[in-house]
Amino acid sequence: MATTKGVSCYSFQVELFDVLFLTVGMSGWRGGSEEMKLELLKTSVGRVRWVGWVEGVSWLVLLFVAMPMKYVGNDPSAVKLVGPIHGALFVALMLVVGIAWLEKALGFKQAVMVMVASVIPFGTFWIDRKLARASD
Repeated sequence: MATTKGVSCYSFQVELFDVLFLTVGMSGWRGGSEEMKLELLKTSVGRVRWVGWVEGVSWLVLLFVAMPMKYVGNDPSAVKLVGPIHGALFVALMLVVGIAWLEKALGFKQAVMVMVASVIPFGTFWIDRKLARASD
């Protein structure tokens, strides 16, 4: 378990996910039971997959809903709402990827692939499938 100045990375991640559960919730994520979804969060790679999926959804909402509303409909309110949420989720993804890499749950190549995929629309869904196959 990696620690920084006496702070456990795992406890930081648990607090981060508590906040994400309250703001985003987990309902509807790839089906399955709540127990199965919570089981996914027990591993570093599972946390990367979960945050990646939520970040990917926020990226698509920003690109295909909020941005057209701003530039076609002259209504920037959706970007003002979705933009900061997506930004926080992007930072959260980079943090959990870094922590997973430090814990040696992800190799350097996998960590870089997740980071690159996160800036490509639908990229996080593609990398989620690759991570799921690698962990099976």
